Amino acid sequence: MKPTRAAILVRISDDRAGEAAGVGRQEKDARALADRLGWQVGEVIIENDVSAYKRRTVTLPDGSAALRVVRPGFRRLLELLALGQVDGLIAYDLDRVARDPRDLEDLIDVV
Repeated sequence: MKPTRAAILVRISDDRAGEAAGVGRQEKDARALADRLGWQVGEVIIENDVSAYKRRTVTLPDGSAALRVVRPGFRRLLELLALGQVDGLIAYDLDRVARDPRDLEDLIDVV
């Protein structure tokens, strides 16, 4: 079965001008692809000026510290997929979705 409701994920890691032009172009292209495929867009997740590789120290549930990429938008995408609120993903390129192997593994686990 092919997906009919997709999330669109757009991301630019460095937007020095703060104009969100890159994510705007990505969203326009992703919406055009959704139209060509006959898919509905369930939600657009915008990560402007968000790195998918830079890690920060976070506290894990067990109290230990670890380095992780912190991306609330990406976590939202995983939640939408896991809950069945969307059944597909459109992104400009895979590197817009995940650069950290752990993030890619999390996405694979959900789908």
